[in-house]
Amino acid sequence: MSPQHLDDVKGQLQEPLHRLRLLRSGGFASSALRNDIKALSNRLQAMTEDGGAQTAPVGDIENVMRRLSEEFDLAAIDRIVDQTAASSMAESLPAALRHEMLVNYLVFAFWDVWTLRMSEWHELEEHREIRVDRISPADANSLKIKEIDTRLKGAKLRHFAGFLSRSIRENDYLWGRLHGAERLIDIVCSAAAMENALKGIDIKTIKKSAFRSILDTEDRWLVDKELLAAVRELIDCL
Repeated sequence: MSPQHLDDVKGQLQEPLHRLRLLRSGGFASSALRNDIKALSNRLQAMTEDGGAQTAPVGDIENVMRRLSEEFDLAAIDRIVDQTAASSMAESLPAALRHEMLVNYLVFAFWDVWTLRMSEWHELEEHREIRVDRISPADANSLKIKEIDTRLKGAKLRHFAGFLSRSIRENDYLWGRLHGAERLIDIVCSAAAMENALKGIDIKTIKKSAFRSILDTEDRWLVDKELLAAVRELIDCL
């Protein structure tokens, strides 16, 4: 699908989108419709004040609803969108894109009916659960031992220490990789546990393998071999 083709489709959709925005804001209503709504509102208010002695203005309500339907003219918006989708489908689109349009546009009405009912049953606002987690050294606890300082040394000298020492930069870089790997493993395993898909999985073995892979990769680059040796000892003690 060429960029020009995509721009043309988007341009055609701007007309119904603009119309929908007007409907939502109320800017579409004619002066006659506004007057009818004000008159109906006054009659309903009068009914409330006199305790309902007056007859409900059924005819006025029907008249307002008819005018609303005519001025909303949602059927015209549907026709424009349908024509836009049909014209896009008629042109030479890749099969995968044509499939996506069919599924997401034509099948949406069925999907909408199904999800709406599900929302009412379960009082859901969204249909996909969003899980939030963080990647922080404070939550990476596997390699924390009192004798080894895993804190970021670059935080010294007002977070400027890393500029003055390669060993400090190497320390913070290596621990960042180790902590990041551990947190990613924890997050994946936590999600798997919620889906009952963690049975028989040895999380500690996975972490040790990841840690050793990181050290093996960095061994040829990092100058601070004492740090690497110290971390290997920590891994062996897990």
